[in-house]
Amino acid sequence: MDVCDQPAKSDCLNFVLYNADFGCTSCLIQDQTLCTDAGGHVHVYPYEPQTQLRTSVQTIQHANLTTPDQSVMGVKGNSALLLIMPDFIRRIAIDRMHCCDGGVIKKILTLLFDASYSDKVFSLRAVMNQIDNRLIGIKPPKFVHRMPRSINDLKHWKASELKMFCFYYAIPIFEGIMRPDYFQHLLKLIIGLFILSCDVISDAMIEVARDLLNCFVRNFEQLYGLRYCSINTHLLIHLPDSVRTLGPLWAHTCYESEDLNGQLLKLFHGTWHIDTQLTRSQTQFLTMTRLIDLSQNENVRHF
Repeated sequence: MDVCDQPAKSDCLNFVLYNADFGCTSCLIQDQTLCTDAGGHVHVYPYEPQTQLRTSVQTIQHANLTTPDQSVMGVKGNSALLLIMPDFIRRIAIDRMHCCDGGVIKKILTLLFDASYSDKVFSLRAVMNQIDNRLIGIKPPKFVHRMPRSINDLKHWKASELKMFCFYYAIPIFEGIMRPDYFQHLLKLIIGLFILSCDVISDAMIEVARDLLNCFVRNFEQLYGLRYCSINTHLLIHLPDSVRTLGPLWAHTCYESEDLNGQLLKLFHGTWHIDTQLTRSQTQFLTMTRLIDLSQNENVRHF
């Protein structure tokens, strides 16, 4: 099993990126291209009740039909993962951190509170101070490492803060303020993700989560607009199958990898010869650890 964000997943599988035709790595949905008000273009994924899921065998067949200049159904060629992971399509998880917390949850909060959407029917910009007061007034238990921050700092929120907002803060904060249809819509997402994050998940629970997330994605277009139906919103419908194959959402996430990335960033400075810097820093660390273990002085070993 492996897990990574969507761009890295496309690279690992040797697929086109999510902003190209047939960009979903889980199914063969045909995305659409919309013109934006600013004159640009954006790829969107409208809801489809029945999509043909990809399989590893089918993907290999598509890969064998590709040319250097032409992909087939989103496949650019064979992936090296085939050598070590026979069922490579199903064994790479959908990352909850990038797809749900830093993806769908952050997008919804941006739509609700960003000034550029203040004229939209879903905007809560006008009552942001009231919501902020509720949020900042929350006193979370000790297992929460970060205290709630103001909505004004939303662009600086970490993925873990967005996860906490989804699971623990959103319902009491939005109740009575958000329009009932939008509130019920958000509840479907929260409950669906909560079910798929349980320690023990039955087949019946997975099907309940599937119904909730499908309903959320189906209604997202009419509530917020097709313009914002991104790849992350689409991937929600594939989460139940991912959990059925690989286990709960918490079992395959990039949160721990992000912590390791933070440690790696401390091992080099600047942009020149990063590989050499990483190797030298790691060698120095391992050498120092070995010398400390060999030291006869107990005070040195425990310094």
